[in-house]
Amino acid sequence: MVEKCGLALVGMREWCRWALIGVTPSSQISSSGFVTEERACEIEQFFADNPWPVADRIVKQNCEAIRLSAKWLERDREAVKNYLTSR
Repeated sequence: MVEKCGLALVGMREWCRWALIGVTPSSQISSSGFVTEERACEIEQFFADNPWPVADRIVKQNCEAIRLSAKWLERDREAVKNYLTSR
């Protein structure tokens, strides 16, 4: 499943390790680079296929953060690009 959905196994293990010790990982640690709706769905599917109740809240929070980042990127991509290329 990991290979099919494109998630890096090492990254997912690190993500799970943080959840196991009871630390809510920051979005930079747990979802860095995941800024599309498809990635949020892949993470949700991974945990649906590999249930881990202790991580439920963290999974939901991070998927929400991913979706918010994706919407921001979709909305402001051109403005950010224009700003950066004008500097």
